[in-house]
Amino acid sequence: MFYCRVFKDFPARRCDYLRCNDREDVDNNDSTVSPLFPKKFVGHRWLENGPVITRMIKIMDKLLNFVKSNLQLPKSKQIQSASFETVTANINSDSKYNMCRAQLEFSGYICNIIEPFLKQFQSKQPLAIFLYDELSNVFKNLLTIFITDEVLDAAINSNKLC
Repeated sequence: MFYCRVFKDFPARRCDYLRCNDREDVDNNDSTVSPLFPKKFVGHRWLENGPVITRMIKIMDKLLNFVKSNLQLPKSKQIQSASFETVTANINSDSKYNMCRAQLEFSGYICNIIEPFLKQFQSKQPLAIFLYDELSNVFKNLLTIFITDEVLDAAINSNKLC
């Protein structure tokens, strides 16, 4: 996955992005613009990355339009930043675009499994007595992605599942 900083502190790029996606009428200070742009990825707070991944999945087509329109410009007018090169490298071709989308979808699925567990145990209440059961459920839900139901049903407890 990649972190999209292409539009941070660049109002001209934001305007070009909106123009590429037929949104010339929207002002940069308008509240309707925010759903069109990527959110910031936070490496140390997993709970905040579910919405980031969801937003990136929603805007990938718009981002691809922006990349393609920028690559059609003369070389002197193309964006020359490391963040844009990262975005271009990840979604420029159809195979890379599909792989990036699959990675984002998978990451979003994992977030949907793990986030309720993380939210539940970020509390001041003493919840340690429920930790084993909840962690076993999360572990089993994650394993259903890779292991058949017969194997999971044969494992009576978490030790046998491991």
